[in-house]
Amino acid sequence: MKISKNKTKEIEDFYKLMKKIHNNPEAGLRDFYEEYSKFLYGLAKLFHKSSLTSDEIVQEVVIKIWKAADNPKLIENPKGWIYTITVNSAKSMLRRRYDKPLDESMVAQKDEIEDFIETDAFHSMIRNLSLKEQEIITQKILACATFEEIAEVMSIPSASVASTYYRSLEKIKKDLEKNP
Repeated sequence: MKISKNKTKEIEDFYKLMKKIHNNPEAGLRDFYEEYSKFLYGLAKLFHKSSLTSDEIVQEVVIKIWKAADNPKLIENPKGWIYTITVNSAKSMLRRRYDKPLDESMVAQKDEIEDFIETDAFHSMIRNLSLKEQEIITQKILACATFEEIAEVMSIPSASVASTYYRSLEKIKKDLEKNP
């Protein structure tokens, strides 16, 4: 398999980040979080609508990345690897929480409430889409991923990603026109 120069740079940058996490966990994890937080939260929100649960999923993913930094294995698709870890963590949390409903009666700060309202509005707009459509919209809008990056992460052609994205936007537009 031939790897493009951009992909090679992405892999090199990822390994530099993993090395930084290993050598200086505080700074490395902060850099990792700055780079991937929108992507992680977007995926976590697909499985759990709760901000608190999404926070727990992201924390779990960051811990797994920190542990993996001690002995990084060859990863040809870092974003795909992170995607898999996040989805598996979210599914695992669904199984763990199945019998234990989360009590969210906590006092939130003003910024947290505003963030929750914005996030909740976004997720209410995409709730009628299929899971695949939600993943594509979330990665494109929240993670600012390109069609090619999304295609690689989801292992589907980039043309399919683009057509699904635009078709999903039309669905959202029609839903908003019906229910302004």
